[in-house]
Amino acid sequence: MAALDAGKPVFSEWPLGANLDEASDMAARAKEVNVATGVGLQGRHDPHLRYLQQLHTDGWLGRIVSVNVTMFGGGALGHTSRDAWMGDKANGANFLTIVGGHIIDTLSYCVAPLAKFSSTVTTQFPQWQLTDTGETIKVDAPDSVVIEGELTDGAALSLHAASVPHNASGWRMEIYGTDATIVATTSGLPQVTPVELHGARGASPLEPLTLPGEFVDQLPPGPAGNVGRAYQGLAAALSQGQSFTPNFTDAHSLHRLVDSL
Repeated sequence: MAALDAGKPVFSEWPLGANLDEASDMAARAKEVNVATGVGLQGRHDPHLRYLQQLHTDGWLGRIVSVNVTMFGGGALGHTSRDAWMGDKANGANFLTIVGGHIIDTLSYCVAPLAKFSSTVTTQFPQWQLTDTGETIKVDAPDSVVIEGELTDGAALSLHAASVPHNASGWRMEIYGTDATIVATTSGLPQVTPVELHGARGASPLEPLTLPGEFVDQLPPGPAGNVGRAYQGLAAALSQGQSFTPNFTDAHSLHRLVDSL
């Protein structure tokens, strides 16, 4: 807020705030002082996801009818005292806000935002035994979310994300269109670990999709590259006097959605 009040552009990590009220205040202040803002939802800057989004925009998939997203991350039994603060929901940084927020934003970017939905959010592990101290602490932060609904383009959505004890399968997004199918996968989170794309037109078998040259750069794969691309985009927007996406307004909308689950 001090930087905004000083008229400075601000880049913030995600989540933007510890809660919706904080995000609302920052988004409103940024709009009032009319400065450029950016938010670290780096999945949007992954080359393969940018290519996927372009294929969708170009109509390669046809009309999208169904989307299935799963994200199973490990570590449910591997928390340390360094992580203990994340078990308190009030602190605003937990599996739902961080992991859930990132994969929902990736879905919105690549396909379409949520239009209507029902959801179940639970805490499957209400106690953590900290592996480094042996201490057991009470936890109220969510670690599982299931969403069933419809996207703004009419596609049916099924989404399940959870922190699991063992053999986590990572992230997978299956997109079924009238003309083609795309399956995007990664062993971790789409903004952190490199994404692979497989696709097919019609009833053909899925095959790897080769990244076109315009989506290839010299930045390393994974989080460093995605953060670097975000910084490049923000720098270009600032130098050209344009807005950057995702910005505080986008982050506020995502906060509002996550808060409604």
